[in-house]
Amino acid sequence: MLSKDTPTENLLDLIELTFQIVDVVIRQKLENPRSSDEVLLQRSVSLQPDEAIDELNHRFREHEIGYQFKDGQIIRVDSKIIHTEVVVPTLGLLSDPNFADPEEEFHSAHEHYRRQEYKDTIVDALNSFESTIKSICDVRSWKYSKKQQHKN
Repeated sequence: MLSKDTPTENLLDLIELTFQIVDVVIRQKLENPRSSDEVLLQRSVSLQPDEAIDELNHRFREHEIGYQFKDGQIIRVDSKIIHTEVVVPTLGLLSDPNFADPEEEFHSAHEHYRRQEYKDTIVDALNSFESTIKSICDVRSWKYSKKQQHKN
């Protein structure tokens, strides 16, 4: 049972896992029921996955918690302006298949940031930036030196 002494990170991890299940597993079972249990689930659900996610994010905003569930992750919302003008558009751009590596590094950097592992945050953020630049060059067929491959 959870208590007042449970660290915030553990609670956020629990919420994130729960909503990943809602977002992926429950959504799939609602959209394509294959058993009588899944049909029963479909009839008994009071909120669709998107509605549940919207409700969670509303509660986070309402209580000024500073987090949001987006793209399968709980992400920190330090500044509404930065979040709206930088983070959300970045996630949108990185969802393009041409940016799969930078997206993975970006999410890894964010996870390190949430855990206050700042050295690893910087390494992954810089790797993501480098991979983004290289992906742009590849998409535009621009040449660049591939000799200096950076690995952390």
